[in-house]
Amino acid sequence: MAPPGSSTVFLLALTIIASTQALTPTHYLTKHDVERLKASLDRPFTSLESAFYSIVGLSSLGAQVPDVKKACTFIKSNLDPSNVDSLFYAAQSSQALSGCEISVSNETKDLLLAAVSEDSSVTQISTEVGITNVDLSTVDKDQSIAPKTTRVTYPAKAKGTFIADSHQNFALFFQLVDVNTGAELTPHQTFVRLHNQKTGQEVVFVAEPDSKNVYKFELDTSERKIEFDSASGTYTLYLIIGDATLKNPILWNVADVVIKFPEEDAPSTVLSKNLFTPKQEIQHLFREPEKRPPTVVSNTFTALILSPLLLLFALWIRIGANISNFTFAPSTVIFHLGHAAMLGLMYVYWTQLNMFQTLKYLAILGSVTFLAGNRMLAQQAIKRIAAEQSSRLAKYRTLRTAH
Repeated sequence: MAPPGSSTVFLLALTIIASTQALTPTHYLTKHDVERLKASLDRPFTSLESAFYSIVGLSSLGAQVPDVKKACTFIKSNLDPSNVDSLFYAAQSSQALSGCEISVSNETKDLLLAAVSEDSSVTQISTEVGITNVDLSTVDKDQSIAPKTTRVTYPAKAKGTFIADSHQNFALFFQLVDVNTGAELTPHQTFVRLHNQKTGQEVVFVAEPDSKNVYKFELDTSERKIEFDSASGTYTLYLIIGDATLKNPILWNVADVVIKFPEEDAPSTVLSKNLFTPKQEIQHLFREPEKRPPTVVSNTFTALILSPLLLLFALWIRIGANISNFTFAPSTVIFHLGHAAMLGLMYVYWTQLNMFQTLKYLAILGSVTFLAGNRMLAQQAIKRIAAEQSSRLAKYRTLRTAH
C-alpha cells in the first residue's frame, strides 16, 4: 500500500488531466436561480455518481455539502478500485472537498495510468447541450378540436401567447442532444419554471423524459391549481437545463402562457406578506338603547310615585308637624343633609349615572350619614335620659315637701 500523501497527489494529477473546466454558462443565472440549483443538488447520496454530481455541482456554485466528513466517508466506502468511472468520481469529489484524502494501491495506479496512456482512448465528459424539436401545443380536453402546435427554435422566444384553462391544456415537448455528436442527452437537472408577471409568484416543475428520451411537460389547470394557488394571470415559461458535465447550462425564456382558473377557485383575499403592519382598530359598538315610552306615561307614573310625599306634606300642614326635638347640632344637620343627598343621588342615577358610579358616591354619602346619624341618636338618648332623671327628681322633691 502506497503512502496516503503520494497517492493523493497522484489522484489529483489524474484529476487535472481528466477533468474539464468549470461551468461557463452562456445565460447568466439570477441569484434566485442559483439558490434553486443549490437546493436541487443538496440531496442524499444514493451512489458514488450522485455524490459526484452533488459535490462538484455545489462546488461550482461556490457552496459545499453540509457534512464534509460524512461525504468523504461515503466516497471511501463506495469506491471500487477496479472501476475507472468509480475512481474518476472519487477523485473529482475528493478534490472538491476540503481535507478529504483517498489512498489507492499500486494496482489502482497502474489501472489509472493505462486508462490515460497514449494507447488508450480518452472519453470526453464535458459536452455542449442543444435543444431540438421544441413544440408548444394547446390540447383540447374533449379532443373535439385538433391540437395547435407551434415549433420554436432555441434561443428565440415563441411569438404570441398560449392559453391553458378548464377547456384546454398546455404541453411542451423537446429533446436534448449533444451539439458535437448529435447523441441524445439526459442531463441531471431539467426544470420548467412558470413566473407570474404581475404577482411574481413562481412554480417549478421537473421535466421527465420518456422511453424515447423526449421530454414532455403538460399543464392541466384542474390538477395544478394547488401549486398555483388558483391565481390566474400571464406566466413566463422558462426552461432550465443544468448538469455537472455541461459546458453551457441553459436558462431559456420559451414563451408566455395565460393560465385561467375557474373564478370559484380563485383566492377570495390576498393576505399581506408583511405580518408586522398595524392592524385595523376594532371599534366596539354598544347596543342602541330601547325606545322610551311617551312623556305623558312617564309624567303620570312620576306623579303617582310622588303623591304619598305630597300627601305627607299636606297632613303636616293640616295637623301640624312635631319638630320640637330638631336641633341645629352639627351631627343633626349633617345627617339630614346626607339623607337628602342620597335621595338626590337616586334621581341623578336615574337620569345620568350608571350603577358603578352611583355605588361609589353612595358609599361616601352613606358613611358620612351613618356616622352623623349615630352621633345624633346618641345625643338624643342622652337628652331623654337626662329629662327622665330630672322628672323623677322633681316628683321626689314634691312628695317630700307634701309630707
